[in-house]
Amino acid sequence: MPETIPCTYCGAAALPFLRAQDDNRRSTTETFTYYRCDACRLIFLHPLPADLSLYYVGDYHAQPASEAERAFHARLEAIKLAYVQRYAQGKTLLEIGPSYGAFLRLAKQAGFAPEAIELDADCVAALNAEGIPTLQSAAPLEALRTFGSYDVIGMWHVVEHLPQVWEVLAEAAAHLKPNGILIIAAPNPQALTFRLFKQRWGYLDAPRHIHLLPIALLEGLARQNGLTLIQRTTSSAESVWHNYGAWRSSLINLVGKGRAQAALGLPQSADQPRSRSSLLKARVFRLALRALILAAAPMERTGLRGSAYTLIFRKQA
Repeated sequence: MPETIPCTYCGAAALPFLRAQDDNRRSTTETFTYYRCDACRLIFLHPLPADLSLYYVGDYHAQPASEAERAFHARLEAIKLAYVQRYAQGKTLLEIGPSYGAFLRLAKQAGFAPEAIELDADCVAALNAEGIPTLQSAAPLEALRTFGSYDVIGMWHVVEHLPQVWEVLAEAAAHLKPNGILIIAAPNPQALTFRLFKQRWGYLDAPRHIHLLPIALLEGLARQNGLTLIQRTTSSAESVWHNYGAWRSSLINLVGKGRAQAALGLPQSADQPRSRSSLLKARVFRLALRALILAAAPMERTGLRGSAYTLIFRKQA
């Protein structure tokens, strides 16, 4: 019989679920084990690496490389801002884990008073230089305890990275003003793409993603902390983009990055120009990928099977 360990959330028996490597960034050749709880269905990494910062390599927090890429990201941030503007009843806003801060800049332009907690030193320096108060911290739980209360707290694709995720969510709820909102976006363990690709799923992102949190588990935890669900989606415009990202990264992981680069004729370094043949192959790949996503869309848009979810909770007055 496989060895069981206690679930890090509910304490029930959890069995080994899958073993995965860092297919996304190739930061290590280690293999990591994820367990799944029989009771609450949480999927979690065990054992945790001693120093998770070692796996955040390369361009993890890189700024957009071109104006076209910056404009694309701005459209995604505008979707987030629309949620905030729809539900927020005040202008104070805290984002935990903003990376280089594209959303915070947009929120500031829209009249919000944003603050942030971020791990990466370069991102922190850039945000502070732009007048967005940002605290550098690798311990968001302790950092949160030093902050005040907010109308909005946003955690976009952050909770899956946190070893102390339960405590951070409870602390975030405590720092909401009455009628304040908490926004959580994360990879969806109910996703069609996860079921298909398993350990090759691009949004597993071992070992940086410590937890894959079921929607029902998060909703229950929110209720325990005085929060009411007001929005649940895996099929918003942002979610559709994540579907594309999950299909693309998972297919590349399945084939292997080296083989994918060779098949597309990609240059071996950023200094090498791309050939017309390579550009044509990449275009054909994108068109084929879009056709695949269109075919899968009816399944992904129903039954909460999109690759990422967004949950919005309101604190009781």
